Amino acid sequence: MVHLSDDSIYSLTFEHATLGAEAAAHLHTCAACQARASASRDIADALRVARFSAPSPAQRERLLALASLVQTSSTGQRIVGWLRAQLAMDTRAAPLASGVRGMDVAYRLLYAAPALDVELMVEPANATRTIHGALLPHTQGDEGDTALVQLEDGEKTRFDTETSADGRFTFRHVQPGVYRLWIVRADSAEVVLEMLEIS
Repeated sequence: MVHLSDDSIYSLTFEHATLGAEAAAHLHTCAACQARASASRDIADALRVARFSAPSPAQRERLLALASLVQTSSTGQRIVGWLRAQLAMDTRAAPLASGVRGMDVAYRLLYAAPALDVELMVEPANATRTIHGALLPHTQGDEGDTALVQLEDGEKTRFDTETSADGRFTFRHVQPGVYRLWIVRADSAEVVLEMLEIS
């Protein structure tokens, strides 16, 4: 059989069409068509995320203002000015200690930094993960300010969002891996969670 057409690949990934038996068998054995289908799925996922994460005009203005704080400082200034958060709790250890293995369950991470704590609830969502986060300031009165939250894979920002007024945020469709999470608030040092392992 000849390789699958672009239309077949797009129908499969964007419209969730079912392939015929011969085309399905070919896709199962052809590395080139599998790679094209995978690339098409990545595009479909990115478009799905973009559709659900489009900010309102007011959010866009706040995000641009917070982003300008990051862009106006050099990388060296950014590194000198940030506060590293330390992992204080990881509930993934509890099921393992009880002898439970191989379950795809939600877990909670708590990071502590000098000015605030960062709580993350990681939930399985098929092959990806949904991360629900909350910023928990140590000082009363620091609540209500929004922050820019960026999830980086290496040096590339994979996701960014703005917290709600109560400090909550969500990232969807996060692949398992090791990330760095930056929290940028207008009037305080940036907080970074290094080696954030999402499993």
